[in-house]
Amino acid sequence: MVDISAWTSTSGSAEARARAVEAMSRSFHRSGLCLITGHGVPSALRERTYDASLEFFRQEQGVKDRFASREKGTPGYMAMG
Repeated sequence: MVDISAWTSTSGSAEARARAVEAMSRSFHRSGLCLITGHGVPSALRERTYDASLEFFRQEQGVKDRFASREKGTPGYMAMG
């Protein structure tokens, strides 16, 4: 988990922001994912977004493929493998 409240708070120091950046970098390099806290996004919005993503990923592969990225690292859906 990486707390980014240093960016969302007026009391966040440059050192705290640098630590958060380093923690995010380590997480992305280790697993490709990063769980971020301290962002201020309301829980109801996070839950709706999560529910929408589940709805998308439960679709048949052909439906998901219509949203596929053609190059790694570009926005959009990318199938496993």
